[in-house]
Amino acid sequence: MLGTKVTTSSHYPHVPAYIQPFPSSLPPEDVEYLIMKGVFDLPDVRLRNELLVTFVRNVYPYLPLLDLRVFLKAIEDDGKSSRVSLLLFHAVMFSSAAFIDPTNRHILKKESRQAFYEKAKMLYNFDTETDPIVLIQTTLLLTYWYEAPDDPKDARYWLEIGISIATSIGLHCEPDPELPPTLQYLRKRLWWCLYTRDRLVSFTLRQAPIIGIEAEDTIPLPVMEDFPFFDLSHSGGVRVRQSAQYQRQCARIFIQKSKLCIIVSQIIGLARAKSPSARSESADICDMQLDSWYESLPMDVKYCPPTSLDVSEAAKSLLAYQAWLQILFLAAKSLLGRINPSSNARIDLQGTSPPSSQNFADTRIQHTTQAITSIAESLDSTDSIQCLPTTAVALLLPVIKVHILNIRSGHSDRWMAGFRSFHCCLNVLGKLGKTYMIAESVAQFLKLTITGNNSLGCEAVDIRSKTPRLFAEVLTQTELCMLFTIK
Repeated sequence: MLGTKVTTSSHYPHVPAYIQPFPSSLPPEDVEYLIMKGVFDLPDVRLRNELLVTFVRNVYPYLPLLDLRVFLKAIEDDGKSSRVSLLLFHAVMFSSAAFIDPTNRHILKKESRQAFYEKAKMLYNFDTETDPIVLIQTTLLLTYWYEAPDDPKDARYWLEIGISIATSIGLHCEPDPELPPTLQYLRKRLWWCLYTRDRLVSFTLRQAPIIGIEAEDTIPLPVMEDFPFFDLSHSGGVRVRQSAQYQRQCARIFIQKSKLCIIVSQIIGLARAKSPSARSESADICDMQLDSWYESLPMDVKYCPPTSLDVSEAAKSLLAYQAWLQILFLAAKSLLGRINPSSNARIDLQGTSPPSSQNFADTRIQHTTQAITSIAESLDSTDSIQCLPTTAVALLLPVIKVHILNIRSGHSDRWMAGFRSFHCCLNVLGKLGKTYMIAESVAQFLKLTITGNNSLGCEAVDIRSKTPRLFAEVLTQTELCMLFTIK
């Protein structure tokens, strides 16, 4: 739902006072073109405020890349305290559109989310912003786009730009002590947003990271002092209702996510290593690090299924964040099992050790697969699925693959458990598909897979050309063929 279109005064359009003007160097004909393409058509106040609420709840905890107080204050006082980049504004609107409250989703369709993305992309392409910090913030938010299979400007594309700008301004180095403390904290958080996003994209899509491993020691891990905590009960004309305690809890989760991503980085390296002996020894070390990380988690960071199904919207966001972090941990455990089948590390989330087996890797994969499915089912019971980020789709694919193979294994016990778990995951994908088009296409593909449809074939052609791009990136050619040929 967009407000009235702006009109022009001379060559520049009239926009709300809180929007920062373009650089004077921008040619008037470029501005006219941007007007024609609708980049100055802003959401009305109701939609804008709803999207700001979802940004604070569902995007900022994963990527604490803004000074929220400054950003929201600029909108609240209509530019009297500071102004907001139009590029960054559209990026914020885009990133939060996926998480809008279901009761208000009728005011925003999936197509509107794409419209925000296209506006931000166009503003970036026309060099309407020169502030490197704003450019980094924007590119990080645009990594949430993964809807058009053939669009080369995917998450990795935007990450490469953001990381390149970050290194050019020394964001990967210790902040200058002469800088204001708030800017030092922001720069540090920005770097760890880039690092964690890079590792997560690499892990979920099985790609090499962009940031080199040598950069892991250049900036200390984030600590609580790096995060601002303040009253958000009524900011920017928006009733966020987020306590300082809630903000601290989200900050602790981000800190633990950063620590986990360092271990994930080592696992990514192991998956690409060629020496089996070196891989085995390093995998055991990673296993111990993962166990140590999990055992040292603060209680308010660990996911615990709620005892009541009546959960507030803010609580749903927090539950989804905790659950997503545990899913990432389990996915790392599962990948280690595939990398190093001889590993004898343990997974003990419920207080009981998994049963011993000759093939421990298979036992581990089955255990982690079921644990992830149980978390997804628990989130679904509280209607919190819509709070999961896009990476959840990629993290679910290896899990679903195991369920399908269990269904087709010929073992009655695995068949029954696999069918129920597959149905649960397909239901989760269906709900994510209401927001993410990529989840919808993957769900449709899986429905064909489970019915034994072999029309795509894998003998004469590369099956990757016939499958959703995300599926083809996460699973190997052999795994894709197995989904269609194992009966």
